[in-house]
Amino acid sequence: MMGLWKNEWIKAWYGRKISIFLMVMAGLIVLGIGLSLLVDTSEDKMTAMEFSFQSTSLFTTLGILYGVILMTGAIASEFSTGTVKQLCIRPMSRFQVLIAKWTGNMVFSLAIIVFVYMITIIAGVIFFPLEGESMGHVFYDMGKQLLYYVPTLFFYIGLATMMAILTKNTAVTLVVTLLPFFFSTIVSILAATVDWSKWLFFTHIHVWNNYHPDGMQLAPFDSMWASITFLTLHALLFLFIAHVVFKRRDVV
Repeated sequence: MMGLWKNEWIKAWYGRKISIFLMVMAGLIVLGIGLSLLVDTSEDKMTAMEFSFQSTSLFTTLGILYGVILMTGAIASEFSTGTVKQLCIRPMSRFQVLIAKWTGNMVFSLAIIVFVYMITIIAGVIFFPLEGESMGHVFYDMGKQLLYYVPTLFFYIGLATMMAILTKNTAVTLVVTLLPFFFSTIVSILAATVDWSKWLFFTHIHVWNNYHPDGMQLAPFDSMWASITFLTLHALLFLFIAHVVFKRRDVV
């Protein structure tokens, strides 16, 4: 199993343009620092916490988006190139092959997000005043913020895995997976007028917006953990379907 994980991480690092993504993130961090310093006034100076909070919210969204691209490339693209067939003829079950793909790429995506978080926070501490906050407190608060996004990442990894297995098409997988990514907030707002909208998975995707004190959406459930459980069950259902289809499908 470890060999399969290493294989996925090597392909993700060298074959899926991770260096370009990291350069884009670095450019955005520099741009964010420059713009923040440019518009800063002596009366209303941005703090390290404020810069970290605003920047990491955007970067986490981009990190999840890149995770979807990684997952799509790990399955749909490899169907077209025949790499999946080469994996399946090895002395490993299809269950192991697929679980290594989605767990490996989820861990890799999360590691990228954590790395970008750390760089952003360090940059914020260097260029902006702490205003009474310790560096440890900034890292602690940003770490709590990151945890809100883990269920969202897991949901999109599950959905991308299922669509890639069902369609074996990179474009279709990306389009279908990213529909809720871009339109779930609109659907949640439109459906908020009816009570049964809380049973739509669209309303649970953005845990941060639903349950963090700074979030901007109404919570579908009273309990955040109930909402996370509801979202996780959908992701597990997607993964179950993916495993069943992958086990029975001809990969030629």
